[in-house]
Amino acid sequence: MKPSVRFLWLTAFQAAGAVIAVTCITKAYRIGIPAYVAVFEYSFLIFASLWAFMLWGLPSNKLAMLGIAIILASGIALTLSTSRTRTVGLQGEGE
Repeated sequence: MKPSVRFLWLTAFQAAGAVIAVTCITKAYRIGIPAYVAVFEYSFLIFASLWAFMLWGLPSNKLAMLGIAIILASGIALTLSTSRTRTVGLQGEGE
């Protein structure tokens, strides 16, 4: 069966988007703090689960929910630890 023109166009569009996304992630790791970048990179799994549910009605299993919880907890922990570090740093600057 020969693929349709629409299928080929959508595949090319998705491939171009993937190349752009990987390029942006690589650039982010080079110029940013890897711990922050990793949280944002892994957040795509959360959105993939949401899209799978919204588009095809595929619910996430318990293991996927555990992974999502870990990603969210990592982001929250990183945010809280950063705000504490900045607060301590700002208090030390006045001395």
